[in-house]
Amino acid sequence: MMKNIIPLVVVMLSLFSTTRSQSQSIMTCVMQEFNVCEGGQCRKIQNPNRSWIELEQDKLKKCDGKSCDTYVSDVARSGEFINISIGNRGYFLKIDNNKNFVEVSTLGLLTIVKNGKCS
Repeated sequence: MMKNIIPLVVVMLSLFSTTRSQSQSIMTCVMQEFNVCEGGQCRKIQNPNRSWIELEQDKLKKCDGKSCDTYVSDVARSGEFINISIGNRGYFLKIDNNKNFVEVSTLGLLTIVKNGKCS
């Protein structure tokens, strides 16, 4: 069990190596594709507003060009993926080793799926 925990801790510490007092983001993820799904049907939004996600220690900032909303988030690593959720708010972000991401959120019974790249 400890053999599995130590590499996880090392990876998480290297990913989130800045202190809480720093205000700069550790990673910024920019949306490249936006889909809205309802009742089993999805449609691509052609010209969505510019949006991005900034990840800090245990906080996630969702920005849309007008403002940013900040949430306390749960971060877990599973294999080559970083999984981030915001409590019971119907939100999930998954980032792979190549820094590609998928963001899934719900608004009522609509499901919003965004894909893009983090840096």
